[in-house]
Amino acid sequence: MWSDNQHETIFIGWRKHREGWVKLNCDGSQNDRLGLAGCGGLLRNSDDNWLKGYSRKLGNCDALHAEMWGMYLGLGLARREGIMHLHVESDSKVLIDMVTKKINFKGNMPTLFIESPPGELQRILFDDISGACMPRNVRLTL
Repeated sequence: MWSDNQHETIFIGWRKHREGWVKLNCDGSQNDRLGLAGCGGLLRNSDDNWLKGYSRKLGNCDALHAEMWGMYLGLGLARREGIMHLHVESDSKVLIDMVTKKINFKGNMPTLFIESPPGELQRILFDDISGACMPRNVRLTL
């Protein structure tokens, strides 16, 4: 259950992972007012270099399903790229709990795969490599 009144500020930032591993950062979001949702993510090697990225317009779905799609597509991309050692990060505690309990999810929608980072992401990626953190307001579960 979510409470709109309880939030906590946490600091998020890129954490270097083990040599030879790839990190998948995935996310999804939804806008009630517009009735739209989307997801995306990126794969980076152990030197924090961009490998691949992806995004998908989902249309009308809730935030959890957008998060699920973000992870699902990222896992599929990693598999197609032959990545054997993968560290997955998501900011959705609900989704992480679902995955660790092995709840199945199936779906199919067209996806845009990105070979190099878009210009607006380059500064964020540089900040990540530099170890910069930023505050983020997150909902607390009851």
